[in-house]
Amino acid sequence: QASKLEIVQRQMADRELELAQREAELARLGEALSSALDRTNQLDGDLAALMRELAEAKFKEEQGQQRDEALRELQWTFEEAGLGDLLNDPDGLRAFLQQLVKLKEVLRRTGLDEELLEDPAALEAFL
Repeated sequence: QASKLEIVQRQMADRELELAQREAELARLGEALSSALDRTNQLDGDLAALMRELAEAKFKEEQGQQRDEALRELQWTFEEAGLGDLLNDPDGLRAFLQQLVKLKEVLRRTGLDEELLEDPAALEAFL
């Protein structure tokens, strides 16, 4: 009986050792899982920041394209009117616009602004 008891005690000791080893392995796996979750959360935050940056960059690119298109349309309008050179001469453009504003004001004060500004032939005949 003593030998059976010793055998059972050894088996129990072996099982306790095996259980302790499994518990230690579970603890290591739990720590690894916790670290992986922390890293995943950090990566999620980084990804969200990158997505915001990408959206901002796309928005800025679209704004740039809209500005470019508006500038092309403005340039075409000035070219069509024979005033394309003014777009390359800021001082000349400023002076031209100031003169136009003054002319419109004179025509408005005389009550002829709508009639003459809408009809170049009438303006020519008036002058």
